[in-house]
Amino acid sequence: MKPIIHNKRDSLFYKDAIEAIDELEKELGKDKPKIHKPSMVILGSIAILVLVTSLIPLYSMKVNPPPSLIKINYFKLAQQEELALESLNTEHFSTINEAISNMNKEDYRDVSVRLATSACRTSSRVCYSKALYTFIRNRIAYINDPASREYVQLPQKTLLQEAGDCDDKSLALAAMLESIGIDADVGVTSNHAFVRVNLPEASFWIRRNSDYVYLDPSSNRDFGEISFREEEIVRFYEIY
Repeated sequence: MKPIIHNKRDSLFYKDAIEAIDELEKELGKDKPKIHKPSMVILGSIAILVLVTSLIPLYSMKVNPPPSLIKINYFKLAQQEELALESLNTEHFSTINEAISNMNKEDYRDVSVRLATSACRTSSRVCYSKALYTFIRNRIAYINDPASREYVQLPQKTLLQEAGDCDDKSLALAAMLESIGIDADVGVTSNHAFVRVNLPEASFWIRRNSDYVYLDPSSNRDFGEISFREEEIVRFYEIY
C-alpha cells in the first residue's frame, strides 16, 4: 500500500525517510557475519577432522592400551617363589638355540603373570606384551659378554642379576611372553638379537608381515620400533 502524498513537502519528507532507512539497513548489515559457501566447507572439514582425531586415540586405547608404571622387583618375587640364587643355573651356552634347549619357559609364568596383570587394567595380549617389554627394557641393564667369548645365559640368571646383553634380554623376554601364551621367537641379525611377537590385534602401523611386532629390548626404542633394518635379519629361533 503506497503512502498518501498530499503535497511536495510530504513527498520530499517521504523520500528522505526512505533514504535514511536504507542507510540504516546498510550500517546494520555491516555487523552481520557473511558466511560464504567456501568458508562453510572449510569449517565443516575442520569439525570432521577434530572429531576423527579425537576418536582415533580412544580406538587406539582399546586395541593398544599402554601398561601403567611397573614397580616390581623380580629378585623379591623370586625369593617369594623359592627361586633363590642357590638354585640358579650358572651354565653358559654357546648359542641361543642351545640355551632354549636347556630352559623351561614355564618357570617364568608366575612372575610374568604378576607383571602383566599389575600393569594392565584390561585383559589384552598387546598390553601384556608391552608390560613385559617395558620391564625387560627398563629394569634389565645391558652388559656386554667378556671380550674373550660370546655366550648366552638362561633367563633366570638374566632376571636375578638384572643384567645381560641383547641375546640374554631377548631370550628372557621371549620366554616370559611364551609362558603366558603369547607366541614369541628370538630373531638375530649378524650382530644383534631381538624378539618377534605374533600380535595380529596390535595397531597396524607397528605390525610387520601382517601379524608380527618386532621388539628391541636392548635399545631405548618404543614398543614396535627397531634399531636395525629388516633385511639384516638372519634367522629366528622358536621358543618351545
